[in-house]
Amino acid sequence: MLSFMGFIIYYFIPLTFFYRMLALFSFLLNGIFIMIIFGFVFLAQTVLPTIEKWMLEGLLWLSPRDQKLKKVISKNLETHQPRNSKTSLLFSVALGFLIFASASFDQI
Repeated sequence: MLSFMGFIIYYFIPLTFFYRMLALFSFLLNGIFIMIIFGFVFLAQTVLPTIEKWMLEGLLWLSPRDQKLKKVISKNLETHQPRNSKTSLLFSVALGFLIFASASFDQI
């Protein structure tokens, strides 16, 4: 995949720019940006459990009377890990698409 992307970046992008095929040039750039967004989304999924634990610690630090619930909440996060990861993946892709669409709309 990386060699394919390198071939597109180093061969087709300058070629389309040189021959003034701006529609293909913008299509290739948009494709690269979408792949970058998906890459960041899947990279963020690897650190999701750590972020959940930090958020739990932070919220329990703000509300010390709920410290008794820490064990229950931790078990709940562990039990629902696949479901939480699917939901966060869906949310991240949707948010990335909205950011990409707004950036593309600003180019017009």
